[in-house]
Amino acid sequence: MFSKLEISLRFFRYSHSADIIDDTLWLLGGINAHERYPPGLCKINLITGDAVEYAIPVRDKFKYLN
Repeated sequence: MFSKLEISLRFFRYSHSADIIDDTLWLLGGINAHERYPPGLCKINLITGDAVEYAIPVRDKFKYLN
């Protein structure tokens, strides 16, 4: 049976990689509406809906934006 899971994330993303391991959904990378903050790694507990986002360091943010 499916049910809706309410999750609070800073930014929505698309074109990311995703994997489910046990009760955890992992999201990696992708694209969001905030170019200055590219998506990193997100860990979502599928039981509780708790989400934690980890930034992936960008060597040169100005290079990323151009």
